[in-house]
Amino acid sequence: MTKTRQGKIVITGAAGLVGQNLIPRLIERGFTDIAAIDKHATNVKILREYHPSVRVLHEDLAAESSTPPGWHEELADCHALVIAHAQIGGVNPAEFVRNNIVATERLIEAAVRYNVPYIVSISSSVVNSMAVDDYTETKKAQEALDQLAADVTNAKGYIITVEGGTDSVGSQDYNYGLSERRADSVIQYLASQHSIPAHKVYLIGLGKDKPVESNKTREGRAKNRRVDVRLMTNTGEATAPAQQQPTAANPTAPPSM
Repeated sequence: MTKTRQGKIVITGAAGLVGQNLIPRLIERGFTDIAAIDKHATNVKILREYHPSVRVLHEDLAAESSTPPGWHEELADCHALVIAHAQIGGVNPAEFVRNNIVATERLIEAAVRYNVPYIVSISSSVVNSMAVDDYTETKKAQEALDQLAADVTNAKGYIITVEGGTDSVGSQDYNYGLSERRADSVIQYLASQHSIPAHKVYLIGLGKDKPVESNKTREGRAKNRRVDVRLMTNTGEATAPAQQQPTAANPTAPPSM
């Protein structure tokens, strides 16, 4: 017989893939006080049908309200908060920011207010998305940079070259400056997140020179807006995949990660 475990667990994004798999495992281990929060009506209905013992709240974490929303009450005596909400696909940058950044900021703010003792964030990195959009591409680029930085720890006599590129839209001078800024954003990330010293990095702004695809198509121009990162060592060369840049319509996405 499974022993009943004490303490309330609140799960956000609970009706998604991660939550639908996590909840039955928690129940199996004896947790009976579970609150599940999700804004997707169809998935919420499924969750309620499969787990009638779980309190399921159909609410949007990012929704504005003049009074504390219902999900706030669940955090008042919460023992552990599991953050599982995430938008891992989509082509609308505003929706991406709302569903990931705004929702999480409001959730963390409420968790701090109610002194939630334990917070577990389940990274969407566990999901291998085949989509091609701002989220998946920037996430893959960030992971590539993290792996390159990890390789540095075992390298001797290394130098990292960071080349920024642009499409053909705009003047030559503008694109040279833009390509340098793109490359510098990657350098700043490596410095701030992995303590890579500046003297170990060589920045190259290519401008619209050396395109990897034709600038005559939208897809080609998108591929030319890039940053190429290479780790040069005494034993050879390692290359991080090209960091494709978000479009100008998406200034909120990380510029090179």
